[in-house]
Amino acid sequence: MTNSNQNELEGPPFSLNKYQAAFLFKHGVIAIEAINHSESFQVAVEQISTKLEYRVFEDLTLNMKIFLTDGLKFGSLFLGYQGDPTIFHAKYLINVNNERGKMPVAELIVHERMANTNRKVLLIAYENDANQVDYIEVTF
Repeated sequence: MTNSNQNELEGPPFSLNKYQAAFLFKHGVIAIEAINHSESFQVAVEQISTKLEYRVFEDLTLNMKIFLTDGLKFGSLFLGYQGDPTIFHAKYLINVNNERGKMPVAELIVHERMANTNRKVLLIAYENDANQVDYIEVTF
């Protein structure tokens, strides 16, 4: 079944999560047309861009060239693709640990089981002692 309005849209119908929207807005790719809401969206982007989750999104996207989508279906924050998600399968399940590398063993086991069951690599992002984003790749 197709949407009767789909042919009238510019590009495919899609939605952005808050990290994707903030990233695209911050880098000038999208603009907000509604005057009443653009200022509040700017404030929201500034607040989101200080969060570790956003810093991970930006680092993986810009520096590691990994395309990220929402990972909720797999119990993760992000799914990471090494190319266009319409062509490639996700390689990574990506989670963010806000406790500077400390994670309860039970939580690690849950994330790794989900990754292993779905044939993905678990990537855990955290902030190191130098306040930089760092990663632990977990494979079994």
